[in-house]
Formats: sequence, structure tokens, C-alpha cells
Amino acid sequence: MDGSHQLTVVGFNPMRRTDRFVDFLGETIGIVDNRATETNFDGIVVLFESEAAHHVAAIRDGIFAAEFDGSVYIEKLDNFLIRSFGRLIKNLNSLMRTMDEKTRMEAAILPARNFDSEVFRQFLEFCEEHASAVDFPNRVVPALTAVTRLRGPKRRSKYPTRYFRDGRPSCFQYGHERHSSFETGGDHSVACTIRGLYRLGVPLEPQRHFNVTDVVDGARISGEFCTCHDDRFSVSKRTHLNMFSNDFVK
Repeated sequence: MDGSHQLTVVGFNPMRRTDRFVDFLGETIGIVDNRATETNFDGIVVLFESEAAHHVAAIRDGIFAAEFDGSVYIEKLDNFLIRSFGRLIKNLNSLMRTMDEKTRMEAAILPARNFDSEVFRQFLEFCEEHASAVDFPNRVVPALTAVTRLRGPKRRSKYPTRYFRDGRPSCFQYGHERHSSFETGGDHSVACTIRGLYRLGVPLEPQRHFNVTDVVDGARISGEFCTCHDDRFSVSKRTHLNMFSNDFVK
């Protein structure tokens, strides 16, 4: 990455701490009382031991992360860390460049738990399972391009507006509005906030959301959706939903 960036390295040993890794990471990146402060990072990469996978499970689509086998002896730890983080940062940079294109960016940040699409799930799974792969830069472009092919106009609509259509089917349009942000109080956790600030380690625009409507132009939307903290949210005959990338819906 360009020379204007600095790497901040922190370590977390669950055997020596009483707090959760998600809370630790939130504090590290500037989240206070579930709210982000002005201290922001331009990216997040995480290297974790396989046995510690449950510590990152709730934010897996928010961070750019790879696991390693902690049961195998590592002879030269410094070299291992430099090589591992170097590859993660290189691949994150590749993902960021891929997301520079507007349509690809919107495709990458669709609500992870509510956009019902196999190709979208495959894109997320690829980035989560192959973040440290040598061929990641070559494979991430076609994986994300497949999601952009879901974008098109509504059925029998006289308007040219294009939407991402999932299998429900519902239509997702990334709105231009910046009048609100996802909620952080009540039942919401630090994981909700991290997932609202980052997608696969790439910063989001927390004050922008997707407008979700029925696939038929003019029809009202009904159904059951998932919230950012895995509750169920039922709607009936709504004109539209405001849904953020972290799946906060209102």
C-alpha cells in the first residue's frame, strides 16, 4: 500500500485476558459505548489461530482475516508474521482496488445476512476462506463481478433505475441519502458496530444504506428479515426498508 499508511500491530491472547476479542478490537479501532469516534483505520487485517475461530465468528464478514494452525511449531516467528501479514495486506489492497469501481463496491457491501444470493455468498466465503491465498488478486475480480450481474431494472418498470436483485426476490438500491446511521444502543453489540463500519476490512460509509423494495414496481414489501444481531424482523406491506450493510433494518 502507498507510503501514507502506517501499520498498527496489536496482539490478543485469550488465555491471558478476561475480555472478548470483539470488545478488544472495538476499543482498538476507537469504538466507545458501541459508537465510533473520529479515530478511524483505513483497513483491518486479522491473523488468528484455528482454535480461536469462535472469537472472530460474529465479525467474520467485517474483517479481512486468515487463520493458521497453532499446533504446528513455527521456527522463526518474526518471519512467519511478516510473511503472513504481508500477504494479508497485499490481498486487502487488491480487494480495495477492485472495489474502487462503483458497481463492484456496491455489490461487495450488500447486507450480508439478508441479501439472498448464492453468488454473493460465494464471494463472501471466498474472501473469508482465501484471504491469504497467493492467487487471491486474480480470483477476487471474477468472484465480485458475478455479483454485479445481479444488477438490473425492475420487472415491468418504465424507470431505468437499476437494482441488485436477490433470490427472495427483493431489490436493493444503494441510496444517496446520508440522513441517518445504524443504531448502536439497546440489544446492539460491538460486533454490530464493527460490521457497520467495515466490510471484509474495507471501510464503509456508515451513514448510507440500501433501499429495499419489492421486485414488482409499485408493490409493497413483506417478509421476515435478519437483524445485525441475529434477531428476526418481520415486515408487512411496507413501501420500502432502510437496510445498512451490517443488516440493521428499519
